[in-house]
Amino acid sequence: MRKIVAIAISMVGLLALTSLVYAQGIVNTKHNLRSTGSSGLKGTTDEICIYCHTPHGGQKALADDTGPLWNRAYTPGTFQIYASYTLDAAPSATPTSVSKACLSCHDGTLGLNQLINNAGAGSGTNPANGTDTKVGGTGATNNMALIGTDLRDDHPVSMVYADAKSYGTGAAIGTDSHAAGFRAATTSGTRPIVVSGSITLPLYGTDTATGKVECASCHDPHEERSFVSGSSVYFLRAMNTGSQLCLTCHLK
Repeated sequence: MRKIVAIAISMVGLLALTSLVYAQGIVNTKHNLRSTGSSGLKGTTDEICIYCHTPHGGQKALADDTGPLWNRAYTPGTFQIYASYTLDAAPSATPTSVSKACLSCHDGTLGLNQLINNAGAGSGTNPANGTDTKVGGTGATNNMALIGTDLRDDHPVSMVYADAKSYGTGAAIGTDSHAAGFRAATTSGTRPIVVSGSITLPLYGTDTATGKVECASCHDPHEERSFVSGSSVYFLRAMNTGSQLCLTCHLK
């Protein structure tokens, strides 16, 4: 009996520890912007989720476009988008969906504390944008976090995956062959996805015909996976050793 009780207690402890580790999530990432956190980039509020999300009154322009209860104002700026003679599918001139959410910080135009709903009972914008800390602003230690509004040097986003074409030998789009240039999209429940081996990348839309490549297709904003001992890899959904992340979609 003692042995059974001891095992039961051990299992409860293990479950609790597992839950604690799982619950860490964003806490141990650079997206933990709380004022008392360890990140070099901090806001003025000692909360974590608030810098991106709010349970009520989120930004409708994002919420209606699959942005998750976004707590940041979004002022559509003028973006310069990727263009190439090899590019057939056209990215949206103003990024859509979760890419628009990402760029509400990473375009470097809006301060971290520019929230729709502040902590506590208050709401509104505070402090003034001109005095607020921005991604890539004074004291920035990681310029790679500053994507900016010139997206010509970045992988195109907000483009319909099914529209992608290739100058291959003419295989139909969606054909899983090198001639097609891109792996066929499939679905998991209602989510369009692209799968290669153990790697699954999400598309953003209602089906494989409308699913778009967005920032979060390659990046998971809530978890910095440590693929190499002690190092994180820019919130990537999979390690890119041997370009396996790239080759999930691109057949080259």
